[in-house]
Amino acid sequence: MVSFYWISSRVFKPADLIRFLVVLTLIPSITLAQVNIALPYELREETKPQLSGIALHHNRLYLLPQFLSNSNPDLKGDLFLYSVSADTIQRVIDGTDPAIATCVPVRIKNADKLPQEIHDHYGGFEAIAITGEKVYLTIESKGTWSNNYLVCGKLNIKKREITINPKKVVTLKRFDQTDNAGFESLAYDAYNKKFTAIYEFNAAAQSSSAYEIGRRMRSARKVELPFAYFRITDITYSNDTLFALNYHWGGDYKSYLKDYHPENIRDSVPELKPMLDQDSLCLENPGKCFTRIMYRVPKSRTGWKTAVVVHEETSENNWEGLVRFRNGFLIVSDSNTKGRLITTLRYVQYAD
Repeated sequence: MVSFYWISSRVFKPADLIRFLVVLTLIPSITLAQVNIALPYELREETKPQLSGIALHHNRLYLLPQFLSNSNPDLKGDLFLYSVSADTIQRVIDGTDPAIATCVPVRIKNADKLPQEIHDHYGGFEAIAITGEKVYLTIESKGTWSNNYLVCGKLNIKKREITINPKKVVTLKRFDQTDNAGFESLAYDAYNKKFTAIYEFNAAAQSSSAYEIGRRMRSARKVELPFAYFRITDITYSNDTLFALNYHWGGDYKSYLKDYHPENIRDSVPELKPMLDQDSLCLENPGKCFTRIMYRVPKSRTGWKTAVVVHEETSENNWEGLVRFRNGFLIVSDSNTKGRLITTLRYVQYAD
C-alpha cells in the first residue's frame, strides 16, 4: 500500500502530480479478503454434512446437504436443510463474532411422494435456488443413469418447512454417461424469468451444456454456453451477469483434461500461466487444485472471464456452492466420508 505520508511530505508540480495519480490508480491498494467462516456444530466437519448448494433469501443463507439430514441415503424419514442469519455471517467476516453460533433446521416434506424413478436412482441433492415462496432443487442420479431432476416446493418461513410438490418434476437428461456427474449448478435469472441449470462435466464437448427452465416447470430447453476448462459446480446471477464456480482437482485429470494441451489452457485461463510455465504437467498432480469465480455478460461474444481466483492452501476443498453476498461471494466446500475433503464456508471479496 502506498504511504500517504510520503505523498504529503513532498511537493509536486501539477503535471507530475497528475502523472503520479494516474500510476497510483493502476496499483492495487488492498488485498481482497478471503475469510473462512466457522460453522455451527450441525454443519461442521465432524458431522460430514456434504454441503452441495447454497442460496440467499430474505437475509438468510440456506445450506443444502447432499443427502439432507446429513447421513440419510434415501428420501425417507426426517429430512432437513439449514439456514443461518446473513447478519451473523457478516459479523464473523468483520471479526466481531468468532463463529456462526446456531443454525435453523428447515424440514423437507413430501419427498417420499416423488416419482418412484427418482427413488430408484437417487444420488442426492446438488443445487438450490429460491425465488418468492418457491424453492427449486436439482437431484442427481447414481452411476450413469441418464436422467437428473429438478423439483420444487413451497417455503413456509414461519413453520420452517418446505413442502415438495411431487407433481412438479422436470427431467434433466444428462449430456453424456460420465459416472457421478450431474447438474450441480442452478440459479434464477430474474431478467429472463427463467432458471439456468448447467451440467458440471463439460469436457466431452467444446461448450458448456445447460438447460433453461421456466418457473412453471413445464419443460427444459437445451442451451449452449461458452466452453470453460474444469468443472462448473455452481452459478449465481447478479443483475444480468452470470457468475460460475469453476473448479479443478488433479485427480480428475485423466478423465477430464487428458485430451487438452497445456498451451490451450494457458491461453484460456491466464491466471494459470505462471504455474504451467514452471511445470506444464502440474494439473495432473492429485494434490493440485485450482478454483476461480468466472463471469459472463449475456449476449457478449467473448467467453468466460475470471472475476477472482480462490486461494487454495490444500486439496481439501471441493467447492460446490456459490452465491453473491454483500461485496463479494460466499462459497461452500463439500466433504466426504473418505476424509480427503473438509467442510468449509468462505467469503471471497470481489471488487467489480
